[in-house]
Amino acid sequence: MMYAGVLIMVIAYLFYRSLYAVLILSPLMISVYRLEQGRKKRVRRQCLEQQFKDALQAMTAALQAGYSVENAIRETLGDMIQMYGQDGLITREFSRIVQGVRNNRTPEELMEEFALRSGSEDITEFGELFGIAKRTGGNLTEILKSCGDTICDKLDTKKEIETVMAAKRLEGRLMDVIPCAIILYIDVTSPGFFKCLYHNPPGILVMTICLAVYLTAVLLSEKIMSVEV
Repeated sequence: MMYAGVLIMVIAYLFYRSLYAVLILSPLMISVYRLEQGRKKRVRRQCLEQQFKDALQAMTAALQAGYSVENAIRETLGDMIQMYGQDGLITREFSRIVQGVRNNRTPEELMEEFALRSGSEDITEFGELFGIAKRTGGNLTEILKSCGDTICDKLDTKKEIETVMAAKRLEGRLMDVIPCAIILYIDVTSPGFFKCLYHNPPGILVMTICLAVYLTAVLLSEKIMSVEV
């Protein structure tokens, strides 16, 4: 929220040179905060998906080695601790699953709950398939291996696309900053150049129109760059 507040103050200074503008623009803090939270949630989900791919491969290997589902989950947790540490996203999730198994809850129920918490379509798909395979008594190892291969291929493809998109998002961020940077540069190098645009009705109208166009461009850029892959 502090980030949103600072951003609003910068915009109020550049476009209006008025403290009253901070109060008028303060509702925009909610939108900025939501955009930032959405970005963080997207980054967290992508990180969890990549870690889940490693967990899925470890669990499939454990099942192929003859471990029961419960023991395979415990072995996977040990592998995830070695790879990502105690604070890794996937480590915390598998720790919760292992704890649930110790409390006599079924692995399929716990896995489905993890899938729902993740917010990932791929992990949700795995959770549903895992539950069906476990309850129907099918060849869990083969089913999970086939499902795991498919999901891993999808996640690898998504990672490649995200790598390309990351560069475009950086370009978008730079383009968002450039208009404000230009205003600030001219204001510093040519004091008084924008004086006619502040503290008078025509100037306020012009700057309001410019701000509206600028914010529309920023929101459009964010929407394009946040398209799920």
